[in-house]
Amino acid sequence: MNDLDFLEEIEELIYSFNYDEPLTIMGDLNMDLLKKQESSQLVNFMTNNLLNNYVKEPTRIATFQKNSQIHTSETLIDLIIHNKDLINNCQVIEC
Repeated sequence: MNDLDFLEEIEELIYSFNYDEPLTIMGDLNMDLLKKQESSQLVNFMTNNLLNNYVKEPTRIATFQKNSQIHTSETLIDLIIHNKDLINNCQVIEC
């Protein structure tokens, strides 16, 4: 399923809930919020549904070698999205 279809399905599910109740969406949504173009659909989805992501740091940092050079990749795909203000803080810890 592509990102837009996935977000439309989630949006339909959200509309079936009472919006006055707390709603949390957590997990690897595979849409990198650090890349503006890649995440624009997700950002629009959150804006349209009054949702906020509480994860602010990269959740996956990978180091790899390519052409004898060391590269680092950072992504923010593991998210905690919430419709209220019940989340005070979210920290990414290395493991």
